[in-house]
Order: sequence, then structure tokens, then C-alpha cells
Amino acid sequence: MLPVCELNEVLMELEAQIKDYSETLIAELAHRDELEYEKELKNSFISHLLAVQTKRRQHNLDKKKNKVGIGVTGSGGASGLSNGNNPDKDKTFSVGSLHSKVSFSSLLQRLCTLHFQK
Repeated sequence: MLPVCELNEVLMELEAQIKDYSETLIAELAHRDELEYEKELKNSFISHLLAVQTKRRQHNLDKKKNKVGIGVTGSGGASGLSNGNNPDKDKTFSVGSLHSKVSFSSLLQRLCTLHFQK
């Protein structure tokens, strides 16, 4: 059996080790939380990027379908004027693609801002 003074020393050493391990555990848990947040942020970015890409592909497909539709109907009749020669409709397409680019740009800025605020 150990004397009381040696038991107190062992107790103090154990308490110091517990304190060190607790601090290490807290630091590691904080690091894990940061990694999880970063992963969620990246997944969110990828989801938004895929959504933008899908919209752009759909827009391009719609644009091609409209061009094909214009070629099939001809370019001299009333249907040709209503489909492809409407300048407002062309503006709608360009505004749509500009909107996608602006949204993507602002999304990137927001994600970068969130990431670097830590």
C-alpha cells in the first residue's frame, strides 16, 4: 500500500493528464465540427452548381428547340415572325443566361465569404 503523500502525487498527476486529455478532446471536437461545416458548405456549393448547370443545359436545349422549330416552319410566313424574329424573345434568353451567370457569381461570393469568415 502507498503512503498518503504518494497517493496525492499520483492523484495530481492523473488530474493533470485528465486536464490535458480534455483540452485535446475539445480541440479535436472543434476541428471535427469545422470539417463537418466545410463539408456541408462544399456539398451545398456542389448542389447549387449542379442546379445552375442543369438550368443552363435546359435553357440551351430550349434555345435549340426554338431554332429547330423556326427552321421547320419556314422564315417567310406569319409563324416565322412569331417564333424567331421577335426581339423581345431574344432579350429574354440573354437576360436568362445573364441571370444564371449573376446568380452563380453571387453564389460563389457568398460561399467564399462564409468560408473565410471563420
